[in-house]
Amino acid sequence: MLHPFVILGMLLSLLMLLPGLDSPLKALWIIPAALGCTAAVLIVYFLILYVISLFISFEKPQNTNNRFFRAVTNFSVGIILKLCRVKIRLLGAEKIPAGRWLLVSNHRSAFDPMIAMWALRRHDMAFITKPENLKIPIAGKFIHKCCHLPIDRQNNRSALKTILRAAELIKNGVVSMAIYPEGTRNHGPGLLPFRNGALQIAQRAGVPVVVTVLHNTDAITKRMPWRSTTVTLEVCCIIDAQTVKAEKSPELGEEIRELISDEWYRLDAAQTRSCGTGAGSAV
Repeated sequence: MLHPFVILGMLLSLLMLLPGLDSPLKALWIIPAALGCTAAVLIVYFLILYVISLFISFEKPQNTNNRFFRAVTNFSVGIILKLCRVKIRLLGAEKIPAGRWLLVSNHRSAFDPMIAMWALRRHDMAFITKPENLKIPIAGKFIHKCCHLPIDRQNNRSALKTILRAAELIKNGVVSMAIYPEGTRNHGPGLLPFRNGALQIAQRAGVPVVVTVLHNTDAITKRMPWRSTTVTLEVCCIIDAQTVKAEKSPELGEEIRELISDEWYRLDAAQTRSCGTGAGSAV
């Protein structure tokens, strides 16, 4: 994702230095100049995004999956993951059904939504997220245009409105939705207790649940930028729409929790093996 910026940075550095390159010593400045120009181009890119974000309002609900903002958001997420030296190993993507669905996953890191958005970018996902995330400069307004929805877990009436809104977006074929039923990042082993209310999104929309597991994402902040981090995103199970609708939310939540927990421990036990082996693809 950084290739356009690197190429443009190199071209700018050549334009700046080429007229004065009359000795091999001066030619040594090309590399640091190219790095500096690349960094400058990246800064200008995000400044442009900031200016665009100033014209985005939260007052109107987002009823469409805006293609421009979706493309720019995905592209920017790819840049951030590249800069943080994150490599994604995607397993089981072939299991994902056609149409819209609800993605459910464990939650280990602030990078989790970005990893899922990038790895599954062809599926146009939107997340149920805490309201504070929509206040993040640039990112908050851009994800709003991609139909991400805030949920206030302390206000049941407000939370229900978000659930109904998410179900409506799925039923209308606008986006697929994604949730972290643990409710917050879990830094310990296993899983936190599930908040099962958000599973009503799939039940009310009449769609399957795509159960996924994220592994090793909590290592990213400890290793970046000096070392790369390989993380795993595995689609471990699809619960069909009929089963989702037939079960009560607590029962469905317990089933999903067991699936995620079992798979997380399996991946954790396999951590000593090379991430480049086995089925899967790097994205």
